[in-house]
Amino acid sequence: MRYWTIPFLMVLLACGSSKTGRTPVSGTPAEPTPPHKLPEPPKPKPATASDREDYAQRLTDIYLDNSMRVNVKASGKDKTTVTITYVLMDEVFIHQFMKTKSTEAMRKLGFTRLNLSSGYPSYYIWHYDLVKDDWFPDSKAK
Repeated sequence: MRYWTIPFLMVLLACGSSKTGRTPVSGTPAEPTPPHKLPEPPKPKPATASDREDYAQRLTDIYLDNSMRVNVKASGKDKTTVTITYVLMDEVFIHQFMKTKSTEAMRKLGFTRLNLSSGYPSYYIWHYDLVKDDWFPDSKAK
């Protein structure tokens, strides 16, 4: 050690430091520093009808990017119903779709009903209640 470090360390120890929380040599305890209050995280805004329409358009674009002609549309009052129309809509597509996290995302955006259709009037339309997380009684897919 250099000759000047020993006196320097002795002065530091003798003075004490309130910033470090140590008790000064004089015997009086150092005042604790007040705890810092963290700012509240921003509360998420509730989704709007515009957000739900944007989601429907993004989902349509995702299917188109995967070479699938699937039409996704938000409708109803406040756009809380989402309708997915796909010409090859059947139990296989529905089964694969329900395994994805899409219904969870739809629920978080405020959608309350999901309609799945092939677009042909003679075929079934499946109705899914996103609030109860169950199929409506008039639906074919159960």
